Amino acid sequence: MRYTANAILKNQEYPYVRYYRELEQKGEYIPTPTAVSYYHLLDEAFHTTISQTIARDMYKDFPKPTAYEKFISGLIVYQIQRNLLSGLSGVLPGRCVYDDQMLMLFYYKLLKSPLFKMETKEALDWMEKCFCQEHEGFQTALKYHHSLLELMRRLFSRLDYQWSVNREMGIMAAGASIDKAIQKNIPVFKEFSKSILAQES
Repeated sequence: MRYTANAILKNQEYPYVRYYRELEQKGEYIPTPTAVSYYHLLDEAFHTTISQTIARDMYKDFPKPTAYEKFISGLIVYQIQRNLLSGLSGVLPGRCVYDDQMLMLFYYKLLKSPLFKMETKEALDWMEKCFCQEHEGFQTALKYHHSLLELMRRLFSRLDYQWSVNREMGIMAAGASIDKAIQKNIPVFKEFSKSILAQES
């Protein structure tokens, strides 16, 4: 579980680290948030390495896992795939789950805020384009997804005590579809839009 959480964070933060290194090589000013991301990634890399060592090597120094321990371990990784790694977001590239009403509410409030000052119809029209139609954001999300999938398979494929669906990251791999993400988002957005219009009428 710890490895998965660290891998997700690393996958999201690595572009900031690249930016930090570019600025550093040019001798340019490094903004504080960029520096924080860089040092945070170093910390996450340490935790990822430790988690990987425990999962892949350290357990061999203990008695063989019981059937119950194998079951619990398999179930945890399976649930992680279902709940954290099962789809694509149209608006947050590093998020590997389908978009939901909570996320839509956040963006709706943002579009209605003094920053954008959108009317209800305009905000919902923009949101429908972002959540329910293919655009570059989905392509970017797919790249992030593939990168994270590769990281996850690198560890889990070597764990003989894991279920095959976990070693192959089967649920996560099946979620790497822009079309599937859009088809999941359409009814969720319709329900969200209906609830907003009902509240504001």
